[in-house]
Amino acid sequence: MKTYVITGATSGIGESLIRSFEGESVHVYALGRSQEKLERLKQSLMGKVQIDTVLIELSNVPSIKDSISSILNDKIDGFIHCAGISMEVPLRKIKYDAFSNIMNVNFFSFVEILRLLVCNKDKTSQFRVVALSSIASFRGTFGTSMYSATKGALDSFVRSISQGLIKSNVEINTIQPVMVDTPMIQTIKEAHGFQYESFINSFQPQGILSVDDVVEQIRFMLYKKSTKVTGTAIYLNAGKI
Repeated sequence: MKTYVITGATSGIGESLIRSFEGESVHVYALGRSQEKLERLKQSLMGKVQIDTVLIELSNVPSIKDSISSILNDKIDGFIHCAGISMEVPLRKIKYDAFSNIMNVNFFSFVEILRLLVCNKDKTSQFRVVALSSIASFRGTFGTSMYSATKGALDSFVRSISQGLIKSNVEINTIQPVMVDTPMIQTIKEAHGFQYESFINSFQPQGILSVDDVVEQIRFMLYKKSTKVTGTAIYLNAGKI
């Protein structure tokens, strides 16, 4: 049985990833900030996926260690960071508190959870990490500077830290999708109004990615036979060159 720690478990890609394990020999630690949503997820998967929920506030990085202390002694096979928030604001409206919050959720919480899991793992056991980045990491648009900065930090950190983790049998990569049909896309819909579909098609010729497109890539990174891919970003481009 494989055991995975998954953030952003109650919506979007994180939730769909967990549901994709239905009927498989997988144990999931589902991390989220809403007890109600976590309980609803667990109840809906009763008898289908072995799942334990962990209430956590990723924006409060110092509290993370206490929140996941109960799972640190378990044998964990992988960590998938799907949690993320986005804001579209121009430079003149950027505030430190908002920037700090989005950086904590998208980046610093990932670093802290990774640190805790790696420090407590058996160095001889294989451990795979997949962090959800974005095309925004290298191709931002108007108003997405804070979000882009968090994803750029994520990619740079993974690329750098991967070298030091090889001897500990840690394989770590990010996935950079173009726009995906998740609740986060609502801000883009609001920004472009009736021109939303034409904007999407001009940006990514194969259309908007489905959640399943991204989930399948995550699963591939978790289950692939080769262990010799680490410190890189997998670009899901939907035809975008």
